[in-house]
Amino acid sequence: MIQAAVQIPRTPKLPAWPVYDYENLFSQIEVWHKIIDCHGGDAPNKYIFSRDKDHLIISKKMYMKCFKLTFYSQLEFPLSVGQWFVDSIENKFWKPKSKGGLGPWKGLVEYLDGEELGVGRAMAMGGPGIGGYQIDNFSRTGHPLEEGDTRPESMSLYLHDILLQDVGMYGFFLDLKKWYEAEQATGIKKPLYPKIINIGQIDVDVLPAKAILIKAMPSLDKKNVMDYWISWGDYLFIVSKGENYFNQVEIPKQALPWIADTVEKLFFKNDGKNQVSPMEYFAPSIVIGDTEQIRVTNGLGQVSLAGTRFRLMNLNRTSYTDPLMAQEFDLYYAHFEKHGLGQLFRMV
Repeated sequence: MIQAAVQIPRTPKLPAWPVYDYENLFSQIEVWHKIIDCHGGDAPNKYIFSRDKDHLIISKKMYMKCFKLTFYSQLEFPLSVGQWFVDSIENKFWKPKSKGGLGPWKGLVEYLDGEELGVGRAMAMGGPGIGGYQIDNFSRTGHPLEEGDTRPESMSLYLHDILLQDVGMYGFFLDLKKWYEAEQATGIKKPLYPKIINIGQIDVDVLPAKAILIKAMPSLDKKNVMDYWISWGDYLFIVSKGENYFNQVEIPKQALPWIADTVEKLFFKNDGKNQVSPMEYFAPSIVIGDTEQIRVTNGLGQVSLAGTRFRLMNLNRTSYTDPLMAQEFDLYYAHFEKHGLGQLFRMV
């Protein structure tokens, strides 16, 4: 359980954690989730979240253009970091000082299960005008980015607002908080996102019996790719197909009205600011079915020619092209405003 914050000197550094091979994590530890951050360049940062005993292991792969090199880093935090981060954001950073908040330009340092963690707000973390949060583990020393590098590295996780909102990182920490609280209450250990078997790749040229093609249109963000919207059984299948591209997302039909309502509430009326609470506006929206968790991320930070981009995810099903990724499809404001996706979702 989370220990109360105490005012004592910083503890000595804990022993170094083993460094895992980013490219072969499945064979080493329990892998939970992968997030790709495409903001800020052609070479995205890639995060993989895993569990090792009572710790969250965050493995990161990043390309640094200035060095023309790919770097790997690994961070370790107690599993309770999700609960602590979410509670800190909601109760310390989002609340005014008069209601118990920290006030401007303040950070928070507390002991969490024997490790000294800090969180603070940073300006321009994701570029000009894009702030974010930094989570530090002062009890551990970061691993060198390059082999043979002996310089001590800090152990810090940098989370700019677009990564938290549009890409869905804050939703991950919300899920981690709920998962951790449930495990502590019940003692039952299970993966954060229990996987279920995919239904199977659909050939859009030869549809299964009783499958109905309800819409086909060019992709709004990928050249020479078509998106096919197919009703089959209890699911809506979104299949994207091009000469060298394939993606398929399987969404339970019972979630479709909720998706339409969520998108319209967040994006149609004054960008949602008068429709939802501050937390709902910042964090991804989540609905949980019997076995599948569907998410719509709040993508107000990502705008393209097709309008605001946000992400539709089935967290319990696996991408057909990357076994570490959940099924994801990028939706746009134009899908609803110009192509009637809200009406389609309510009719399927």
